[in-house]
Amino acid sequence: MGWLRAVAICGALVALPSLASAQSVQTADSGLTGRLRLQGIYAHQTGQPPGDDVAGQVVPELSMLVLGKRSQLRATYTLTASAHTALPADFANRLLLVSTFELSKRTTLLLSAEAGHSTVTNALIARQPSDAPVGILPVSNGQLLTTTVSEGASFEASPAVRIRERIDAAYTKSIDAPLNAATESYNASVIVSIDRLWSRDALGADVRGGYARSHVEPLPTERLVPVAVTPHWRHDYSPTLTSLLAVGAVVVLSPDAGTRPLARPFVNASFNYLLGDATFDLTGSIGTQANVLTAQLLYADQVTFRASTPLSAEHAVVAAATAGYTHGTTIGRREAALRPPDFDAFIADVGIIWSPTQALDLFSRYQFLDQITNMNPPLVSAPAVVRNAVIFGIQLSSRYDPTHVPTRFPQRVDESDARASP
Repeated sequence: MGWLRAVAICGALVALPSLASAQSVQTADSGLTGRLRLQGIYAHQTGQPPGDDVAGQVVPELSMLVLGKRSQLRATYTLTASAHTALPADFANRLLLVSTFELSKRTTLLLSAEAGHSTVTNALIARQPSDAPVGILPVSNGQLLTTTVSEGASFEASPAVRIRERIDAAYTKSIDAPLNAATESYNASVIVSIDRLWSRDALGADVRGGYARSHVEPLPTERLVPVAVTPHWRHDYSPTLTSLLAVGAVVVLSPDAGTRPLARPFVNASFNYLLGDATFDLTGSIGTQANVLTAQLLYADQVTFRASTPLSAEHAVVAAATAGYTHGTTIGRREAALRPPDFDAFIADVGIIWSPTQALDLFSRYQFLDQITNMNPPLVSAPAVVRNAVIFGIQLSSRYDPTHVPTRFPQRVDESDARASP
């Protein structure tokens, strides 16, 4: 039993980014946290092989937290080793850096970066149920190499004026996909916003710009530049409920020869409910959307519901979920180019975690994905597929570490949701 004890101590330790224990909130100290997750997965697919697969995964993770007087930084490395009944064994690596800095009483800076390689299904499982991606997915058994960097700054110019900006960049490349499904994409976006603040309302506008360079075999490389101006209104209905409405227009340009511009409406609306440790978000949008996994720029209608809530504070049981629908069109500005038809995608992801102690989590999870598309087989980078997956397992931690390093700014006008921002 000595080797079991060694695994528990030196691996000890879990990765299902935990849904946050329902026990009393504490503040962790700087230091290293080790985790080990052991989980089993049963998946059934139609429309894309394999039809049935049973997998076992061992997921060790190390997370270093550094807390300063005006800063927070977390570096996390995760290794996923998988054994399957219908697929070859595989490994996935993920390195994540997130940080926040209070540069002054009026200025906050957020920086993050992520790099790794993984199958799409492993990438889905590595996310929390309340953070599952919504939209079309490659659903490929091959590996994807992904790299992303993000920067955001918030500046209180005065008690009544707030200025924010965010820059995101991503690179994705399929490693061992078949020739007719190989993809490579570069995506970047910039958003600058200014708000006039009142006690419960904020009126302002966003200026958005982007660049997408994508290549999907056997199509030629394509470059697109979306630009948008979107006035918005944010309103706090109560201490627990806030909303956002943004309406404007987006224009998609291309430096490629033989292309023409595209102008479309842009709409984004959301409701955010926060009460204690429970959070509920409902978002609807119409506009351009970069999909780095399929190397496409989409014009999409999307509705997403996300939730995370304690089911029993006494017994430390927490539930989290995502449900979403996307109807999308691949944007291409070449006059005579063959374009894939529209698609519809549904996703549901529900998980429950029970934490009998601060060092132990038991979890179960269900994922559902349905992609509806009539893409011509030579253009299949995201095929039609229906997937059901059941996941269950155990996670061990070397210490209790509930500290959350923000990756986005608060949504409320009064910013009282700063601690809970996902």
